[in-house]
Amino acid sequence: MNTYDYIKEKINGMKAQYPPLRYKTYDYIFSALCIKANFYKSPALVLHEEDFAEMIADGRADGGADILLTDPNSEGSDLVIGQSKFYKTISSEQVINAMYKMADFYNDMTAGHYERFNEQVRSRFHKLYDELGNELKVHFVFYKTHGINLLSLNLRYHINSGKFFNCQWWPNELCASQKRTH
Repeated sequence: MNTYDYIKEKINGMKAQYPPLRYKTYDYIFSALCIKANFYKSPALVLHEEDFAEMIADGRADGGADILLTDPNSEGSDLVIGQSKFYKTISSEQVINAMYKMADFYNDMTAGHYERFNEQVRSRFHKLYDELGNELKVHFVFYKTHGINLLSLNLRYHINSGKFFNCQWWPNELCASQKRTH
């Protein structure tokens, strides 16, 4: 079974576990699956159906921020900005463009350039950003369905220069993930 079909099975499992997800798109549920698999692994962390609506901002004018949440596993204040692609195939160029889009989103939001983004994304970002305050750390994550036993790219992003650097590779897990901390 290829990764795409495997993840479709997991998505169907999510629909059974969280009935309101039955009416959402595969893209939306893929984001929910990645949130659950990467941030809510511990049985001590409870994830409710309504939490997905808070964390997933996927839609028109989202600025590349499909996922906005605080990492429940972090000791400090970690903001997670994520994008997920439920595609059968994806090019490295699409991945890099998605990463830059998230970084541009962060830079625009912190600079007060809100006009490109829908109200849900703006209000969610401001709520999280204000709650986190001076201890803020930002993680950019990218999830993809394509490729079994492929490697994912970890790109470091330098906020001041707008450049990614220090590329590293590591093996996929359930949802191939790239993560960057600054």
